[in-house]
Amino acid sequence: RIEKLLASRLTVAKGLSRLSGKPSAKDIDLCGNCGDCKENFFKSGTRCPHCLLQDDMDLHKNLLFLHTAERSRGNTIRDDKGRKVPHWAVLIDQGGDALAS
Repeated sequence: RIEKLLASRLTVAKGLSRLSGKPSAKDIDLCGNCGDCKENFFKSGTRCPHCLLQDDMDLHKNLLFLHTAERSRGNTIRDDKGRKVPHWAVLIDQGGDALAS
């Protein structure tokens, strides 16, 4: 288990080091139009580097706090655009009963 935790930590550290300290105009455009974190502003671009790194950070957090990972597993899923959505939102869209699951 410690090997997985250390590997996950290294992955997150490498991902953080790849983020630019001084964002370029391209970085700003990519983050400003991210369909994941800017969805509330009706943006539909590709996922920004921060959102892509979030998956690795969530995995690392779950490895660190395994007891909370067990409780939170399955609370969100990815939609067809790769964005995280609550599992109950998809069930409602599909006509299912969200409270039954």
